[in-house]
Amino acid sequence: MNGKFKPLNNYLKIHTEFATIRAHMQQNQASLELVKSLLPSPLNDHCIALVLKQDQLILYTDSSAWASRLRYFSRELVTRLKNKHKEINKVSVKIMVDNKKIMAKSKTRAARLLSTENANLLSRVADHTSDPELQAALRRLSSHHKNGN
Repeated sequence: MNGKFKPLNNYLKIHTEFATIRAHMQQNQASLELVKSLLPSPLNDHCIALVLKQDQLILYTDSSAWASRLRYFSRELVTRLKNKHKEINKVSVKIMVDNKKIMAKSKTRAARLLSTENANLLSRVADHTSDPELQAALRRLSSHHKNGN
């Protein structure tokens, strides 16, 4: 053998592990759909993922406000799941932050500029102010105006 070929068992083992992971993901997706069907609207839209650990259900939501509402509804959810023959004794709620949304919100906003009329008014007030520091501050502020208005 020249090293290019690997034993078939290596590939079968990897394939089996992927199949196990895929089956687990499909089970979680089906469970998520079941839980969403048991939640009232709009709460079901904010339940974005879940993890099942024995008799514990961990729900993930997109904000703290919806997490509070899910926690409040968790006892009712456990009752509804028992009616569907799912033995869940504890529900935990966690927040899953979407970094893309955070980055989109953190864009720099444009500076708000004074109208020319307000800038002129501040300039006139500065002319009649005796305190030199306040006068300088008013002049700096009046310099931030829109051109052409």
